[in-house]
Amino acid sequence: MKKLLIVEDEFGAREALRETFHNLYEIHAAENAMEGLSYLSKERADLVVLDLVMPRMDGMAFLTEIRQLYPDLPVLVVTASSSDDLTRKALALGAVGLVRKPWDVHELRNLVNQSIAASDVPRQKEVLAKEIVRDFPSTAPVGHSAVFRRVLEHARAAAEGHVLLIGESGVGKEFIARQIHGWSRRAMEPL
Repeated sequence: MKKLLIVEDEFGAREALRETFHNLYEIHAAENAMEGLSYLSKERADLVVLDLVMPRMDGMAFLTEIRQLYPDLPVLVVTASSSDDLTRKALALGAVGLVRKPWDVHELRNLVNQSIAASDVPRQKEVLAKEIVRDFPSTAPVGHSAVFRRVLEHARAAAEGHVLLIGESGVGKEFIARQIHGWSRRAMEPL
């Protein structure tokens, strides 16, 4: 189940937001920005619903901090402020949308659903890319002999360890190194 973090200092609004999403998402509610940051340092969230006007650390400072720490985490702003300047600043800081209080429940649910679905696309692409690299690490030509297949089997088995490749020039050390790297946990990192 997707996780939704609500950061709202007003008890009534926080509970109304919790009630709006209680059957749809796993909800965690924070009553201030510091509590929200503390939660995110320990747990993953799929979306943050954020009030802008809060004591101590306001929503803008929280949003700035989130962008630095968790750049891909979508944040939807919910505010009673009618300031267009505040809206522009929130969107410029990376908020995926803004809903004014009092909110329409259907509109808010739709925005949350759309924001979470949109944030899933890059994650799905990353997972797919890792799977492709794992299964097909190199597009270079591959031999079909029994000896070559055994070499690839050994290379795949060695992918999670430390490997030293030695041999004469032109025997395929670089190709095997790329294959091993592609099959390893570090496949998405530089070789």
